[in-house]
Amino acid sequence: ALESRLSPAHSSSIYTSHVLVVGAGGIGCEVLKNLVMVGFKKIDTIDLDIIDPSNLNRQFLFRPEHVNHPKATVAAQSAMAFNPDARITAYHKNVKEPEFSVSFFEKYDLVLNALDNVDARRHVNRLCLASNTPLIESGTTGYIGQIMPIVKGEMECYECRPKATAKVYPICTIRSTPDKPVHCIVWAKELFKLLLGPTAESMLFESATNPDNGDATSSSSSTASYSESSEYMKYVGFPEIQTSASLKDYTRLLFVAIFHTEVSKQIEAGVYKTSKKTPQPLDVECIDRMCSACAPLLNSLSSGVTTVDRPSSVKGWERRVWSVDESLAELVACVAEVWHSSRQAKEEGKDDMLGSYVFDKDYRMSMCFVTAASNLRSSIFDIPTMSFHDAKGVAGNIIPAIASTNAIIAGLQVAQAMQLLGKKSRGETFSKETCKAVFCQRFPTRRGYYLQPVESAPPSESCYVCNSNQQTLEIDTTSCTLGDFVKRVIKGKLGLVEPSVMIGASVIYEEGDDMDDSLLMHLSTTLESCPAGGICDGSLVTVEDFVQDLKITVLVRHVPADEFDPEKCPEGFRMSGSSSSSSTGASTSSTTAATTSSSSSSSNQSVPNGDSSSGADVKKDEEEEEEEEDDDDCCMIVDDPSPSGEQEVSRKRGRDDDDDDVMEVLEVKRPAI
Repeated sequence: ALESRLSPAHSSSIYTSHVLVVGAGGIGCEVLKNLVMVGFKKIDTIDLDIIDPSNLNRQFLFRPEHVNHPKATVAAQSAMAFNPDARITAYHKNVKEPEFSVSFFEKYDLVLNALDNVDARRHVNRLCLASNTPLIESGTTGYIGQIMPIVKGEMECYECRPKATAKVYPICTIRSTPDKPVHCIVWAKELFKLLLGPTAESMLFESATNPDNGDATSSSSSTASYSESSEYMKYVGFPEIQTSASLKDYTRLLFVAIFHTEVSKQIEAGVYKTSKKTPQPLDVECIDRMCSACAPLLNSLSSGVTTVDRPSSVKGWERRVWSVDESLAELVACVAEVWHSSRQAKEEGKDDMLGSYVFDKDYRMSMCFVTAASNLRSSIFDIPTMSFHDAKGVAGNIIPAIASTNAIIAGLQVAQAMQLLGKKSRGETFSKETCKAVFCQRFPTRRGYYLQPVESAPPSESCYVCNSNQQTLEIDTTSCTLGDFVKRVIKGKLGLVEPSVMIGASVIYEEGDDMDDSLLMHLSTTLESCPAGGICDGSLVTVEDFVQDLKITVLVRHVPADEFDPEKCPEGFRMSGSSSSSSTGASTSSTTAATTSSSSSSSNQSVPNGDSSSGADVKKDEEEEEEEEDDDDCCMIVDDPSPSGEQEVSRKRGRDDDDDDVMEVLEVKRPAI
């Protein structure tokens, strides 16, 4: 049927082309299935995730027996069953690993993106531009989605338009004055990091020398004196606990310090004099009672028995909102579970995970910990509490994914792949006039269309990736260190992977196989004190990444730190001419790992919301219910280009008659065609 409608040359180009699919989740599964069914025979796919039970309702290449197996491997095997002639090579790896270099991408005729985060998309976009490989970008958010062709020099790249950046919250709001559930979720994730992860990286960490301004370089050993620090710092890091009784005493002291003593100290210090409501610390008797009631649970967990009665073992527990007592019990159980794992690892001579845990929304213990801790925090500040299901949606930056939308977008993506290969077979050039972006809309246009093609925009003159390569950075060069500059600006803002930093001809920092370890000593140096004359007002800094084949010149302007409004500019710097704008907020209902650039709690430091950003340029109500529990299909939605002439209009909300999932629709500004 395909050959009857296409020319021999066009059909041959499909059969012989080598295609890469990056991502094997909601959209990726549909793309792989479509590719093999229309005749593509040589396909590679990359995905680092494993299959979760929540994927099964819309990622149809997976079955229950595939849970906990690599997505890329299973998707490849399942898709090949549709076409025995197809050969799919699967890579269960991160696309940002060094082996996936420019030379790796050069062997493909076409790349199709089906990713779930902005960072990976930016990386693939740059590699495709560097290798001159056509890329078809895609994404869905609920009922809306889009595909966007990207050809170097002909049409705008993925980074030509600003993307929604991670929502950030001032440290003082998270630590002292929360007023929304998301604030308590962020705080609970930082508590998880403080107690179980890399302690000094938590914004709740306080050094012995300066309790009001945590210092990641300060010692956090048990010999340090915390007489001036918060009470809870005495109990950070598990002491030598040998019995369940001593574990019970430890959890009691820890929870009293966190949920009673610390809040009481802030009340006495007058932190809440102007607040509408004064927080109510948890009652010590309540904590004592629950720790005593949990003694049997502690005995079971400390002996390795995991099938115990706890709030997260009751039928329907995921959608129940735990009471204060239940939240305390669950938090005690999580601490006991970690303590047993730590003790068992030591006895067996294995690596102890304590101190290296990283929050993962799909890891039950970490999500139970965050849900319980955030609910206790919420109860103190009279903030609505959340069920495990709702808290997971906030903590994991989850946006509803709909199978039919994924299927529509995947179909459009493969149709466009066929179109591009047809043009190539006829010797035609790719142009923005003929290679159009297509948008899927929740509501029809005035002409009744749900699918709206639009001419692709030309490359942006201000894009530092595919056009202009000079950016202007406003930052305090007297307080920002080179390490912060590399982490927050070069990697965080500009998205480089293995950067080299040069002042003139002098290399002051580099990464990669040939890096000079002696340059690491400069990381703690302020910018103005760096070698080669330092980075001061008016300095031109060259930043280069050989992995992405990208070179950027940064003009630095010194702006004192106190001139940055912590609410409007929480990052503590401004970048102009950049495609990674910080002015657009991500979903206020979703937050991922709260990573701080340092453990300083200065007024300019903030906690980002959205570690694994969906990239969708939409905002969601904080307490909006979300039925799907995975963000594999959540992608960037660029401006809707419908030519109906409407400007930005207000958000519309509605309920599907067949489902109680509350969906949200945004119609955003539409560019002229």
